[in-house]
Amino acid sequence: MRIMVFNKGVAAVFLVDVGRLVDVEDLLEKVRGLGAGCEVQIFNPEMVVDWTHLEAAYVAAVLSINSGAAKSRSLGYEFLCRLAATTQVSKAIETVGIRPGSGVVGVIVLGEDVEAVSSKARKILEGLGAAEAELRPSWEKTEKIARAHSIQDMQLERIQAPNKMDAARLAIIQKISSSLL
Repeated sequence: MRIMVFNKGVAAVFLVDVGRLVDVEDLLEKVRGLGAGCEVQIFNPEMVVDWTHLEAAYVAAVLSINSGAAKSRSLGYEFLCRLAATTQVSKAIETVGIRPGSGVVGVIVLGEDVEAVSSKARKILEGLGAAEAELRPSWEKTEKIARAHSIQDMQLERIQAPNKMDAARLAIIQKISSSLL
C-alpha cells in the first residue's frame, strides 16, 4: 500500500487480487461501503505503468479539482480521468476501468486525514478477504498503455531517457499533465 500526501489531500493506493471478478458494481459498492467517510474508486492496474504514473495522476487530479478546472464532480472520478489522460469520465472508465473477469483491482482511498484514509484502506483490504497484489512494471504493459494514449514509437525515440520504457513512462506522464490544460 502506498500513501500519497499532496496539498491537504491524502490517498492510499493498493492493488488487491480478487480472483475472477464477476460483478464490477457489487465490488464498487462493497469497497465504498467499507470505506465510508472517505471517497473510494477502483481502477485497472493493467493500465498503470508504475507508482510514478499513479502519483502523477493523483497530483494532477488534486490540482484540477483545486483550480476549478475539473470536468468531474469528485476527486475519485477526476483521478480516473487523469490516470487515463482524458477529461471525459466515460472515456476514462473505458480506458482504466475494471471489467468483469479482472483478477487484480486497483483501489484508491481519498480523504484529508492520513490516519482515517490509512484505516479505511486497511478495512477495505481486510473486508475483501483478498491478498494485496504487487504493481509489476513491464515493457509489454507500458507499450499497451502508450498505445492507449496514442503515443507512437517516433515520439518515444525523441525523448531523452535511458531506455524505451522510461521514455514511454515520461510520455504518459506528459499526457497526464497536459490534460490539465
